[in-house]
Amino acid sequence: MDSRRLFETGARRVRWIGLALFGLFLVVGVRLIDLQILHGGAYEEMASENRVRIRLIPPLRGRILDGNGRVLAEDRPCWAVAVDFHRIVPPEQIADAIADAWDVEGADVAEEIGTGWGDAWAPQVRTVRRRKLLALLETLSPVVHRPFADLVRAVREAEDRILERERRERVRVAGLLLASETMPRGEVRERIRTIEEALEAEMKSAVPEGAFLLATGIRWDRVKAFRSRRLEAYRSVAALSGDEPPRFERRIAELDRACSRRILESMRSEEHVLVEGHLPYGVIATLETEWESFPGVTVQVRPGRRYPEEIDGCHVVGYVGYLGWRRRGDESVNVYEEREEEGFFFEPLEDLIDRETYERMEKRGAFHHDLFGKAGVERLADAGLRGRRGARIVERDRRNRIQRTLRLDPPAHGGTVRLTVDVVLQRRVREAFARARPALPAGTPVRGAAVVLDVETGAVRALVSVPGYDPNELTPPVSAASAKRYLSGEGKPLLNRAIRGRYPAGSTFKVVAALAALEEGVVDPEDEIECEGSYAYGPQTFHCWNRHGHGPLKMVEALERSCNVYFYVTGRELGSALRRWAEYWGFGSPTGLDLPGEKGGQLPPGRGGDWVQLAIGQRMTATPLQVARMMAAVANGGRFLIPHVRKDAGGGPDGQAPLVSPRSLAVVREGLRRVVHGEHGTAALPSLIEAKAAGKTGTAETGRTVDGVETNHAWFAGYAPYDDPKVSVAVVIESVPDGVHGGEAAGPVAGAIFRAALAEGEE
Repeated sequence: MDSRRLFETGARRVRWIGLALFGLFLVVGVRLIDLQILHGGAYEEMASENRVRIRLIPPLRGRILDGNGRVLAEDRPCWAVAVDFHRIVPPEQIADAIADAWDVEGADVAEEIGTGWGDAWAPQVRTVRRRKLLALLETLSPVVHRPFADLVRAVREAEDRILERERRERVRVAGLLLASETMPRGEVRERIRTIEEALEAEMKSAVPEGAFLLATGIRWDRVKAFRSRRLEAYRSVAALSGDEPPRFERRIAELDRACSRRILESMRSEEHVLVEGHLPYGVIATLETEWESFPGVTVQVRPGRRYPEEIDGCHVVGYVGYLGWRRRGDESVNVYEEREEEGFFFEPLEDLIDRETYERMEKRGAFHHDLFGKAGVERLADAGLRGRRGARIVERDRRNRIQRTLRLDPPAHGGTVRLTVDVVLQRRVREAFARARPALPAGTPVRGAAVVLDVETGAVRALVSVPGYDPNELTPPVSAASAKRYLSGEGKPLLNRAIRGRYPAGSTFKVVAALAALEEGVVDPEDEIECEGSYAYGPQTFHCWNRHGHGPLKMVEALERSCNVYFYVTGRELGSALRRWAEYWGFGSPTGLDLPGEKGGQLPPGRGGDWVQLAIGQRMTATPLQVARMMAAVANGGRFLIPHVRKDAGGGPDGQAPLVSPRSLAVVREGLRRVVHGEHGTAALPSLIEAKAAGKTGTAETGRTVDGVETNHAWFAGYAPYDDPKVSVAVVIESVPDGVHGGEAAGPVAGAIFRAALAEGEE
């Protein structure tokens, strides 16, 4: 009996043990199925991402050369020291650090905080992360030769960039969520942007001095504190749009979570640049060999754009920068996101990287430091200069050291762009503007523009706008001082006055009026018109610059002396035909130059007084490039040219027949020759005479006063040599005092330019 009972008891124990083992194996089996079958692919991908790293290889941006092969823009290696905030103190080490600092059990802390930041031990977590980050920056500061304060500022700027991306995403999604017929998406986005900027400013003001928003996790407390206020603010916008969407609170909560996930992803996966530039190799060697002293710090090499000639050629070459916001109508457009949606950043690299991998990289901000042409040839030829990025897949060990390269697809570097401009001539043209200083009040900066064209081909040999800028100072990273000086400083140095500055053409336009009058037959070259110093037209009286009058003048004499009355009469006789001739000669529309941003100027709508004043270049505006092209057409026999700065752009005649007859051109050209070489010429200057120049001065009224003195724009436009023209030149000097004529202010500048341009041609 006893043995039987003992047997049954043993059997029951065996069954229970068997059931327990079965249950255990069942749990293990289910877990294995979950790990290997249901989620095996995901875990394999995660493990691969921890072991394998895809490194994009940026291409070298193509070079830009001047007409003689001198380098105007090129890429040079640029080192960047970056930090991965998540790896400074990995989550698994936070518990140990807290345990050591607060004398508690590390296992208990680890169990409560897990691998996230959470609520438990949050103040201690933030303290540990802040201490480690500051200690890292203090260690890094003497190595990279940057002040500690600069590195702290770089961390804050990195945080600002992450927050900016999160804010843009929130504004974009909220605009889609709350837009309605009564409140378009653009208006909703502006309201949401205002709300978010106000909340973020308040959040930053509440952060203790010396703390960090993201790198230490403080922001998550602030997000919770502001959540109800954000919800109410969004609800007020929804109410204004006339209809609160269903499940409003849930959708806003989903938006909050999505934006927070994006921040966390950026914190965990993105390396944020702290120092960038041409660092000494010793700095790089120290960081690479003593990597254990710099947790989370990596060294990157990337192309850096350099402009060896600095300010010379700046408005032609342009500069590069990051894609940002651009205003279109009433809406601000994020150009980066626009390019991203178009698939711009995706470049198929055989089977190395697919579109899904690219999208993951984009979310980590892998392309936010891509450089794009922002102005000039950099923008014009951006696609050809950019090249195609490559990729390298490397295997790393647990210490993040590269063990071997698994795959490599080298980048395709950008092509070379060769220009027609001569950088030496550019420099001499810029220096020539100093000759205008005697005509300006003491201390007044010279502002203006000059264009030099080849009269046979339309090639731009020089294009200068004063003041200029150094493109190197606008290439990222851009200092706050440079940004302020160029973007909001006086003189508008970024404005390309040569193709975007619209000025009354003044008496330089008398060339068109004279040719129109001859071709229309309203004036014969031998006809004399009496100048008594003024001309009455209806209720208005228009004056000549010579208030005593010039007496009777023929056309050649009127051009030589720049008589206004002669051309007032001519303008009245031509009427609306003068506007038609102005359009024939390219005024009122862009020239077709192969640089972005060219303006076309304006012509008057058409009343009697308009034609009288248009004949002397008032009531209209033109760019220096348009005036230079006009003079090139006079010089080459009436052939209309399309200016160009790229050697492969062609340019040259636009296919039209000569605009005017040789007889009319001969009369006008003689008048322009006498302007410089005649007894009564308005530009009889030694430098212009030496260059055998022919041209026309101009003094254009602006209607503005400076320090109580009326100001004008001073012009000289012409070509040289007059008997065998090679180049045409147009010069404008802004805001000269009333009484200073074009020959006095712009003439000396043009003389120096002609001398330099013809000397370059002889070489």
